[in-house]
Amino acid sequence: MGCRQRRPQEQLVRIALVNGVLRLSRTAPGRGAWLCPTETCLQAATARRGFDRALRTTITPVQLEGLSDQVLLGR
Repeated sequence: MGCRQRRPQEQLVRIALVNGVLRLSRTAPGRGAWLCPTETCLQAATARRGFDRALRTTITPVQLEGLSDQVLLGR
């Protein structure tokens, strides 16, 4: 979603919107977005409003807060 490169699913993390909170989960119900577990990919997705498009809702900065740590540790 951020760098727009194709990769095997094992190399990506899935971010899902669960009860208004962004969570890393491969099995959470609902819409999800796949992302490389790198800071640059996360920044690109945020700058392009990729989360808004992928999850079909408006994601606030408060919801994005703390996602960086989760993504980098989710590798």
